[in-house]
Amino acid sequence: MASFLKFLFGRGHDEPDAALAEPSEADELAGTPWFYQPSPRNDEDRFPRFKSGTAAGPAERHESEEIARARIKLREAFTPSQPVTDKRLFAGRLQVLTHLIEAIEDRLAHVVVFGERGIGKTSLLHILSELAGESDYLTLRATCGAGTKFDVLFRTLLREIPIIYHSSVSPQDAGGESGSTLADLLPEWQFDARELSDLLSGITSCRVLIILDEYDRIESELFRINIAELIKNLSDRAAPVQLVIAGVSSNLHELIGYIPSIRRNVVGLPLPRLEHSEVAQIVEIGERASGLKFDEQVVALINDLSNGSPYLVRLVCYHSSLIALDHGRMAVLRPDVRDGLDQMVDEAAARLSHGALQRAGKLDWAGDVALLETVTHLAGTPSGWFSALDIAEQVRDPNECVGVERFIRNELIPMSLMEEEGSGVESRYRFVDEGLQSFLWITLARNRMARETA
Repeated sequence: MASFLKFLFGRGHDEPDAALAEPSEADELAGTPWFYQPSPRNDEDRFPRFKSGTAAGPAERHESEEIARARIKLREAFTPSQPVTDKRLFAGRLQVLTHLIEAIEDRLAHVVVFGERGIGKTSLLHILSELAGESDYLTLRATCGAGTKFDVLFRTLLREIPIIYHSSVSPQDAGGESGSTLADLLPEWQFDARELSDLLSGITSCRVLIILDEYDRIESELFRINIAELIKNLSDRAAPVQLVIAGVSSNLHELIGYIPSIRRNVVGLPLPRLEHSEVAQIVEIGERASGLKFDEQVVALINDLSNGSPYLVRLVCYHSSLIALDHGRMAVLRPDVRDGLDQMVDEAAARLSHGALQRAGKLDWAGDVALLETVTHLAGTPSGWFSALDIAEQVRDPNECVGVERFIRNELIPMSLMEEEGSGVESRYRFVDEGLQSFLWITLARNRMARETA
């Protein structure tokens, strides 16, 4: 994959790949395939190693103790593949978190958190759950899926609430001592929002927070109707139960639908892109945890590359930090970021279909770079769609605006990289492959760095 990407896009700073060198006459005479050069050595040194010892504990050190310790801490501070679950490693979003807590605690509202992918919704919910638990809220969390069923989901969640918290059961009741839960009070058959709200309204001596993540994945319209009805019923009865719903969306109505009856019961909380100070805070927390150092220029570069995405901030930091450690350094330098982008391009490419990758390789990466950067930035919406009006807002010059639309219609759509919906001022566009926007953004950033260092 890496060699294929070098051929398509060029890294500008790498040496030619030895594995793709032209076959020598000796190779041809010997009948050895030119694309495979076996190692002349046959010992353990030719294998890569796990650098932090063993999974069971420390083992023989293959690098300094400082580097090995930093490598372990780095996984906790910057790992991009998992949400932040420790509030000590949580950075930025403090204002959003404050508004979220105020909506729950002071307004007793149900809250819908929405934003684009990789913007930090799940991490925010993890920290909210931890903080709520510290204040004696009983917090229940679930991740939704396309086939999630209303009664199955809530039956599972209610198994976490002891039955003694229901007003119909006295503390002396034997059921409470035997480990019974609120799920035992549900009907054995399928139930709806009305029956569930009847039960939840009887909760006493505690407040319950039900967190539903990835709500945008729900496909059942009946599920969404039941959630809306549940919110309304719980609010009307002043039940000590609140819902926090999170999902990929541009706005509140897109995620939960336009339901006038619950508008006054729900607070919509958009999760914006990170500001530079928040990006710097993520880096600073990583520095404290790992002992690594990022100078101000590198932090500014990471801020530009990430485009306000917490996921990309951590991804760039993670790869560039590992490269610095592999070189035996505790300082992350600009070349480390550049080489980290190489790895990120390869990973993003691996998530694309072969056809999409081939079509992307036919783009004029040099001549159309400004247009590609504009289109890729516009496509960074929760749904991937952006409109003609969005183009006009992003590109103030009318002539440039026309040029962007012409580029989309004459180049990207015929190449089957983008698709169009609607016409005229109602037109909107998106990439046909969901991973293309991320791949193009990272590749353009990598190429820009290669030009600057050439």
